[in-house]
Amino acid sequence: MVITLCTAFAGKKYCLPMYKEFIESILHFESNRSLNWIYVIYDNSADKQFGEDIKEWADNLFGRENVIYYQDLQKPHIIENTADYALTSNKVAQNYKVIFSKLVPECDYVFCVEDDTTCEPDALEKLLGTLGRNPKCVTAVGSVYGRRLNDRYFGVPVVFAFKVELCYPQFVNFTTKVTSHRIPERESGEEIIGSAHIALWLTKYQVIKEMGWEVSPEVGVAGDISWGYRLWRDGKGVMMINWGVKAKHWFLDENRQPDYYTFGKNGGMPIQFSGDPIKTGSPTFIGGVQITK
Repeated sequence: MVITLCTAFAGKKYCLPMYKEFIESILHFESNRSLNWIYVIYDNSADKQFGEDIKEWADNLFGRENVIYYQDLQKPHIIENTADYALTSNKVAQNYKVIFSKLVPECDYVFCVEDDTTCEPDALEKLLGTLGRNPKCVTAVGSVYGRRLNDRYFGVPVVFAFKVELCYPQFVNFTTKVTSHRIPERESGEEIIGSAHIALWLTKYQVIKEMGWEVSPEVGVAGDISWGYRLWRDGKGVMMINWGVKAKHWFLDENRQPDYYTFGKNGGMPIQFSGDPIKTGSPTFIGGVQITK
């Protein structure tokens, strides 16, 4: 079995040691030792030294012939440096479109781990189990908590169900309306969901190759949220979450120290949550429902 691990880096040095420790633990986990690995690095740090250090570490860990390195010299748009969340969302969508269309080679599964996300060493084994037990499942995710800036979306899992308003037959001036609703957190088990964060995300390569990476106009937000909706809309399969895979989503707290929010830990308040929210382009939540464009 060939697994392509891919990470988009934005130069977040504060959580890099934890990320490296997690990736090394995944590779050395007993059930993963027989897997064949390819590592795709999308370096959007705009920091030459950071890129060189990441590549050297990756070459030593995976073997140089198994590492695909891509450098994006544009400024990264992340919640730590960008007030308008829409810019962050758009940049992430652009990055992953390059990753999935140009960088990921043929393989069995694509395993996305974002640079500010870690989990237990058995995360991949559990996600593979979810896919294996459910033939219709195309994508399996773990529970990753949100820490958005503009709408104070912090400390709840980024897991959604969709409500779709259709019209048949079609008539003038009617468009399909989609709203995404947060799914309450479970302590364990697995279930079908509408969509979720790509931060800890395992999917079948063949489906990525067929569908590509797009932001659906009906949903109007990030590519990862659109992914689950497009799977359902196009009849490609279902997306599921394994609630037993609980990630740590790292950030800088109010004292500029690395912290995380995950199951059983409240975490500190991220420094970027201070001050008044900036609503420009930000998703809006009313009563737990994300009002999409």
